[in-house]
Amino acid sequence: MAEISSAYEPRFAEFACEPAFTAAVDQHVAEIRERLSAADGSLVPGPPPREDLADYALGFLDALAETSETSD
Repeated sequence: MAEISSAYEPRFAEFACEPAFTAAVDQHVAEIRERLSAADGSLVPGPPPREDLADYALGFLDALAETSETSD
């Protein structure tokens, strides 16, 4: 994740002023929190399965690549 962040960090500031982007990030974070907390009833969710986390990271990278392709 550190590599992803450093690669795309300059673009994050660019998107921060976009209301639609901010709303999409807020919704995405809420969905992730909901899914993590749904795993069990405790207040501290366990770690997600590695396969799920890897799939998530790959999907995130794909979305970032598509975004950068369309803005060039």
